[in-house]
Amino acid sequence: MPAPKGHPQWGGRKKGTPNRATLEKALAAEAELQKAKEEHRPLAKDVLDTLMATFVNAALPYQPTKGQRMQPEQADNYERWARLAMECASKLAPYQSPTFRAIVVAPAPDDQLQRVTKYELTIFDSQRAATKAKVIEHQPEPKTVNGGGNGHG
Repeated sequence: MPAPKGHPQWGGRKKGTPNRATLEKALAAEAELQKAKEEHRPLAKDVLDTLMATFVNAALPYQPTKGQRMQPEQADNYERWARLAMECASKLAPYQSPTFRAIVVAPAPDDQLQRVTKYELTIFDSQRAATKAKVIEHQPEPKTVNGGGNGHG
């Protein structure tokens, strides 16, 4: 029999607790990382970093100096090594720099900006005689949201 509508939730996995498959994948990845460290095997990002530096150094002898025209063979060699360095750099960049994503903050609906709350106050004395009612109007100030952060999270 299903639980009645609106009842508090009970049972089940607590929010944020990973399921068995996710936990197994995380443990396997951690074990692989530990094995790579024990074998002194570099991580892929470290290999990319080393190759990028190697390709940049290989391109330097073919790089033209200011005012010098490149010979076709020199241009081909420079382009080949520079292209390989750029390919490594583009694959390495996500591991070295944070990515920023645009966020959109929707403006408040017009009716909320113009809404005025009115309170009517009636005061009674000890003989239950009412004195003149007073109307109080309140218009909330618009709220501003300050953004910030480093792009993570």
